[in-house]
Amino acid sequence: MNGTDAHMFEVRFAGEGSQDVGGPFREMLTNLVAELESETLPLLIKTPNHRNDHGQSRESYTLNPSSISPTHGELFKFFGFFLGFCLRTGSAMDWHFPPLFWKQLMGESVGLSDLEGLDAYSYQVLRDLNKYGRELDAEKFNAAVVETFTTLLSNGQEVELRPDGASVAVTQANHQEFVNAVLKARLDECEKQMNWLKEGIAHVIDLSILSFLTWEEVEIRACGPKDIDVVCSSPSPSTAHAVRTTRLWFGSGRCSRPSPKRRESSTSSLSGAAPSFLWTAAAWLTDIASPCTVTCGQMASLRRIPASSPSTCQNTLT
Repeated sequence: MNGTDAHMFEVRFAGEGSQDVGGPFREMLTNLVAELESETLPLLIKTPNHRNDHGQSRESYTLNPSSISPTHGELFKFFGFFLGFCLRTGSAMDWHFPPLFWKQLMGESVGLSDLEGLDAYSYQVLRDLNKYGRELDAEKFNAAVVETFTTLLSNGQEVELRPDGASVAVTQANHQEFVNAVLKARLDECEKQMNWLKEGIAHVIDLSILSFLTWEEVEIRACGPKDIDVVCSSPSPSTAHAVRTTRLWFGSGRCSRPSPKRRESSTSSLSGAAPSFLWTAAAWLTDIASPCTVTCGQMASLRRIPASSPSTCQNTLT
């Protein structure tokens, strides 16, 4: 447990003279997540929020309800090996799943509010049906609501919620039955795939071992923290062996992990703090260049930013 530098196996890239002391293995894990979240494999699909660019967790993926064959089952189990590796060692990978995924993985109870992080439009419809079912009389409700006992799953498949559901209208008298049926269908749409995934994870770690953790803590263990410290540099480089060094100062500000779909990130003001890490910088960059780091070598290439200008540093790094 908790071996963040652990290896399941050694990675060698064909045609490259790499030695796997951590870098190639981590690169393989990064490529693995990218491939799983692409259209190459049928295991993951974009959540409705991701496809519609609406609501919470817009960068997230969910298990594919369409993948139900025995071959798919074996692929999900193999997928579970890697997720189990993350959970066992704390070696994070860049997974993108909504909170509903982690709650169901840990066997926690879920409800209507959990649907919002997966499909905000469906959540809003069910929430409004509950509201108007209480506030409107039968005549006004039935005139305003044009729904039948069907729903769309995350893969776009339409399913009937009762026999001949496509021909059964939703009324005030049966609206609660409809809401409950939709909720059950949506929350259980990936039950088979989740069970396969858990079976794969169980080969690596018993999920009951993690029962003392919340689903948020399990997510952090598998994905790493969503927040990163905003970094400021001190303008006092010294020369040693023709290589400049600079101390990076960690400010009190926080900023959310960048996401191509989410823009509600915010940062607080920075204040001076004691240096936390010493990085070796090959050179200062030009004013128009972007900062970059090579973590395995503890090397950072930075723009020369005065310590008295934390807002400039903050804007540069975010």
